[in-house]
Order: sequence, then structure tokens, then C-alpha cells
Amino acid sequence: MRSRLHPCKLLRPVAYAALSGVGLLALISIGIMIASRVNGHVLGKGGTDTQWLWFGAEPRGLVRLREEARMESDDTLQEPEPNLRGRGL
Repeated sequence: MRSRLHPCKLLRPVAYAALSGVGLLALISIGIMIASRVNGHVLGKGGTDTQWLWFGAEPRGLVRLREEARMESDDTLQEPEPNLRGRGL
């Protein structure tokens, strides 16, 4: 028994489906790349990882690490006292 559909009539919907799949895959890939760059930027600027937003508090030890980092940055911002020894002053 012969099919009533011509092979060219089947080719168009299959091509549209394939192109739609490729386009959807491209959009998902671009979205993942943008999201990872944004998360990396936020983490680089001292933000909390977005996975921790599900919990009610900061991760263990993060408050202590931030306090230590702030203390170190405060130490580096202060100007050192001039060394007056050995200059005859």
C-alpha cells in the first residue's frame, strides 16, 4: 500500500522541529553562560552564593571570614608609621 504523503511534505515539519530544537538548545546555553558570569561577579564582589539564600542564615564560618577580611583590609589601609631610627632624628 502506498502512502498518500509525499516525502517532501514530511521533510518540512521535521526540519522545523530540528531547527527549533537547536534554537532552544542555543537559548538555554546562552542563559546558563550569562547566569554563571553574573554569579561569578557577585561572588567576586563579596556576595553570598545564591544557593545559600534558601537557608535562614549565613553559612557557618562566613561571618568570621568576612570579619577577618575586613580586619586585614583595615590594616592595609592604615599608613605605616615612619621609621625615625637611624636617620639621626
